Amino acid sequence: MRIALAVPLLPVLAVLVALTGLRVNYLGDPADGTYTRGKDALWLGHAWVDGRKKDADVTALAARLKATGIRDLYVHSGPLEHDGTLPGSSYPNARWFIAAVHREMPQVRVQAWLGDVLASESPHGMRLERAATRAAVVRSTREILATGFDGVHFDLEPLHSGDRDYLTLLDSLHRVTAAQDAPLSVAAHQIDPVPGFHSFWGTTTGHPKWWSQKFFGEVARRVDQIAVMSYDTIQPLESTYGGYVAQQTSLALEVTRPPPTC
Repeated sequence: MRIALAVPLLPVLAVLVALTGLRVNYLGDPADGTYTRGKDALWLGHAWVDGRKKDADVTALAARLKATGIRDLYVHSGPLEHDGTLPGSSYPNARWFIAAVHREMPQVRVQAWLGDVLASESPHGMRLERAATRAAVVRSTREILATGFDGVHFDLEPLHSGDRDYLTLLDSLHRVTAAQDAPLSVAAHQIDPVPGFHSFWGTTTGHPKWWSQKFFGEVARRVDQIAVMSYDTIQPLESTYGGYVAQQTSLALEVTRPPPTC
């Protein structure tokens, strides 16, 4: 009877231990530089490049961002078509917005935020295994940088850990952005909170939400900026969420190069 009772308690105890560890991660006073280092980024919606926003909106945005530490604006300028192309009609007012930001906020860079759904968990979406698709994404990047964007930010999902075609694409993209002295930025999945967790989660749910730490490092070495999508964590408390973000930050820093000067 006692043995039978102990078995179902083990998962509960494991969860409690994990949550306690996350809360401990969140204890203490924030260190210098944890609020901002003047290199933060903000995601903006499509309205800023499709004609809905006006000069007054940019002026108001500049007032809101003053002294916030925002360095980069990722403005939605896609999405990419499944074949990797990007019609110019997707961002008709981009030149106006870029010029307005540079006028009102000369220290802020405007990056084109591009993305698409990948056909990694359904038959529909972009297929990175196709060389022609990857080549089209690279051409689209050249075209949108020619519009005047200061950089480009990619969010392709769901992107499974270990995807070599994605790494090949990043290599090609970085050659383009580096030649123009423009940052290449990506949105990254969270890192396994325990080793191999993405494999377990993928087997049980069909959606391996996390990346291995090794794969995260491989991605980070190919880009200039990497933003961890640290939401949808199922954390019950502010303290455990804060501890989780602290853990993700530590795991990321262990496998990334020193931050670039840009």
